[in-house]
Amino acid sequence: MAIPSDMKYPTAATKTAWQKGKTLADKAGAKTKTTGLGEALAAAETAWKKIPFGTLVAAPGKIKSLEAARAALKAADAIINDTDGAVAKAWEAIRDARDKAETTKGNKNLSKDSVKAATAAFSALGSLLMRRGDFSTDDFENVVETWEKKAREAYVRASGQLSEVVFKFNSGEVATAAAGVWNKKELKTSGTVWKKGKAKDYLGKTLTVTARQAGDDHAVDKVSGQTNTPQAKFINDLKLISADGSAALLKP
Repeated sequence: MAIPSDMKYPTAATKTAWQKGKTLADKAGAKTKTTGLGEALAAAETAWKKIPFGTLVAAPGKIKSLEAARAALKAADAIINDTDGAVAKAWEAIRDARDKAETTKGNKNLSKDSVKAATAAFSALGSLLMRRGDFSTDDFENVVETWEKKAREAYVRASGQLSEVVFKFNSGEVATAAAGVWNKKELKTSGTVWKKGKAKDYLGKTLTVTARQAGDDHAVDKVSGQTNTPQAKFINDLKLISADGSAALLKP
């Protein structure tokens, strides 16, 4: 969750509850008539209600793209963490009200009933302050991560990225490459290591290239521990056009 499970503002910390608990004598008394607690409680409740809780719920079903996920994360971060955000302002008002309640409950001129009401407000506000840690952008970050993964997978599918590349000549393995990009017209590899002879020995020659592509099923069987045979293996006969260091270029 990115928000508290309990989003209700505590009744004991409302101006209404304070006014109800404060005795008529204290409301009329010169030393007790004006404590400032009612106004502080009203401000805290108003600030709490201004928190856009709906915007702080990372609903994956409503976020349809990586851009939307990033925008939702940015909006939630502004609400939760910015010093001018709604959550920061709410907690400032809640702390002010708690401090005012603490001062009020210590007012020796107040009756026991009024002190009881101020104490209840102080306790409720203290508990409310504890909910601050429940606000986070974790859920939004998870949604962004999910969409970024989808974007990476889409890029791999679109660009024909390969891994575990193997070059064979006359059925014998002559080189491997860490990665490759195949665009159906040419294959560019990186991390190429020649194991038999040198790259120049194979220039202009046709090599059989095998590799793993994004669609390969390399799931591991939980019982045997064996890796399944890939279902989308890349295999093609390509001519080595050039080789420079660990890079190589091949074409049909």
